[in-house]
Amino acid sequence: MGLRSLRISGSGCEEALSSGSSSECDESHAHVPQEFPIEILPNLYLGNSTNSEDCDALARHNIKYVLNVTPDLPNTFEAEGCGINYLKIPIADHWSQNLAVHFPQAIRFIEEAMSARCGVLVHCVAGVSRSVTVTLAYLMQRHRLSLRDAFELVRSRKTDIAPNFHFMRQLHSFERDLGLHDHSASLSKVLEELGVREMRAPDSGVGADSARAPARGHPGAPGVVAGIGASPDSGIEFDRWSAARDTPQ
Repeated sequence: MGLRSLRISGSGCEEALSSGSSSECDESHAHVPQEFPIEILPNLYLGNSTNSEDCDALARHNIKYVLNVTPDLPNTFEAEGCGINYLKIPIADHWSQNLAVHFPQAIRFIEEAMSARCGVLVHCVAGVSRSVTVTLAYLMQRHRLSLRDAFELVRSRKTDIAPNFHFMRQLHSFERDLGLHDHSASLSKVLEELGVREMRAPDSGVGADSARAPARGHPGAPGVVAGIGASPDSGIEFDRWSAARDTPQ
């Protein structure tokens, strides 16, 4: 599976991409801030590095599990014995990283928190790419949501999400492995069963012609237009996208 119909956001990421930098583009990506915590589903929270250091907010929302999807951010309260369980997935926001191999462990960790009726915070640096990818994988496996429905659910709660292109490709493969193309659950029914009201995704403001713009990313990736450089794609916003078959190799 490939992706198309992506819009490159106007931010400092464009310069980083053209220079081939391997630094995290999502750290400088300009987004409208939202108040913490961002609750995706009951007890499932999505956030950034600042949120992971907010002891009061963690306590207020009974967050006893923290999933740290970075190689270098510390597990802030781990040494203090304050009852928070940590799982660290040392992945950079870069096209070369295989986040999918960590999906099973991450999903088990989130499930453990849910079974304990505790809050779980999934975070990376900016809370727009790696942590979003893991959250989408959980929604797909646990609630049998298609990638499209899982993406729209998360974006309806947190408007600035932008998983990098290669993580989206990994999620497409995960969707295929789970058999969700043919047997996915209804988003409205899942929300109804959880007692959660459905939220409408924000209007992207992108016209139909812009929505059909080709995907851009790492020149070596199948089905991707070359020319932006071998660097992270966190500046990509998935306003409207659809699956596209890779060209046979």
